[in-house]
Amino acid sequence: MGFTAGYTAPVEQWESTVIHGLIDVPITLTGFWSQTYLPGHHNTTEAFLFEPQLDKGVSHAMLEALALKNIAVIVMELGTIDSPGIRYLGTDWGEFRNSP
Repeated sequence: MGFTAGYTAPVEQWESTVIHGLIDVPITLTGFWSQTYLPGHHNTTEAFLFEPQLDKGVSHAMLEALALKNIAVIVMELGTIDSPGIRYLGTDWGEFRNSP
């Protein structure tokens, strides 16, 4: 049969994500739609997309604090040397940037 390299296994769902350092208090995401995961080829890379405004547990005050920093979406990419790490998309839906 020959060499096989396995398969790429997705994470179906996880309990929560806690984001520290963007605003004065930690942001805890527990909703299905607010935390998304994409595995790369054979799980050697990973991408996470976090959208706090889609989580019913994130308060209006937290969303306002994020909006003041022009943060709507947080993307974290891991696994390669040239992975951008963490990037942010603003409430203006412009281009991704590397700092909040």
